Amino acid sequence: MNTKLCIRCEKHKPTTEFSVDKRAKSGTQTYCKTCQAKRKKQMASYYRDHHLKKKYGITHEDYLAMLKNQNSKCAICGIEEKYCENQRFAVDHDHDTDEVRALLCKKCNQAIGLFQDSSLFCTSAANYLKGFGK
Repeated sequence: MNTKLCIRCEKHKPTTEFSVDKRAKSGTQTYCKTCQAKRKKQMASYYRDHHLKKKYGITHEDYLAMLKNQNSKCAICGIEEKYCENQRFAVDHDHDTDEVRALLCKKCNQAIGLFQDSSLFCTSAANYLKGFGK
């Protein structure tokens, strides 16, 4: 049985514990699958934090506080975050002032975007649907 040293956990493991990498001389990645999964999770968290700070000026802690304040529900439709399409809410913000407003599910965020952030358009659409008994 062939083994290889994982450069992350520094343990010798069977080569079957490493993902294939055709570019590598050995034909496998340098991290074992377990370490690769941990690293991927850490990097996703890092990039999420970086994105929140750069795009919206908020930290992950700010996001969590908003989420708690909204009882983990979309500010418009009330769906819980764990049930929304990508299991993470969008940070809704005013495109003119960049002021963060609330956390919305993907569908609600896209809907108000399609209504050009206009309360007049949203009210008009609601009245239209009421006319059809909706």
